Amino acid sequence: MRSVKKVGSLVAMEFEVYNASNHQPVDSLVTGDFTRLLSVGGVDSAIAVTIAFLTSGRYRATFTPNAADVWRLVVRHATHQPRGWAETYDVTADGVLTVDGVLDKADTIETGVSLRQAVRAIAAESAGDVTGGPGVAAFKGVGGSTTRLTSTADANGNRTVVKNLS
Repeated sequence: MRSVKKVGSLVAMEFEVYNASNHQPVDSLVTGDFTRLLSVGGVDSAIAVTIAFLTSGRYRATFTPNAADVWRLVVRHATHQPRGWAETYDVTADGVLTVDGVLDKADTIETGVSLRQAVRAIAAESAGDVTGGPGVAAFKGVGGSTTRLTSTADANGNRTVVKNLS
């Protein structure tokens, strides 16, 4: 489960590092010993990521996000095996993720489709009124007033085009 963080607040991720044979903890590594990949909204970020040694193979990576979006931190080492080395954070202005924020976030389901759009389309197809079939069908939302989907089918009833995820 992703955690929710606040813009401008320190974000920390703890992880463990073991030697290449994965048996012994590796101590005393420093920030420069690691490759740190930080992205925001799928784009590389120039925000600094600092890594501190804690104890017996345990480390903490920290950064401070400067924008509300989805942030992802990945920590790698060339020869050792970090464990717990990747995390995704939902960063918001106030550190609270609202239901509407999740439902309407672009590309939640796939490119161009939010969770709200997908649920409305599923509900329209499974429980809404359908008109205009069999060639071109219109699926109404469960409230009956809004067309959520239209589809075109060939002579065998196979759908060839589906539109209007709204």
